Amino acid sequence: MKLSPKQFDIVNYLIINGTKSKKELMDALQVIGWYYCNESKYFGQVLSRLVKSGHIKREKKGLYSINDNRKIKRDIPENQIDLFV
Repeated sequence: MKLSPKQFDIVNYLIINGTKSKKELMDALQVIGWYYCNESKYFGQVLSRLVKSGHIKREKKGLYSINDNRKIKRDIPENQIDLFV
């Protein structure tokens, strides 16, 4: 799954700063301009999609960190042509 620009910003922030709460993430990333209204709701949906896809993990309610067990691209076998990878 390719990350959207908003998701990419969230994941990069968590990689640099470690475990943060939803409120801290919203304040640091200045989410106010991202959505017309209900920023907290839509930001929460983005976070839950990142959790479901395995990029971040939910430590407890409202607390997120980077997932150490993220899926890494598999190595290409020697006999595999890179057209089908």
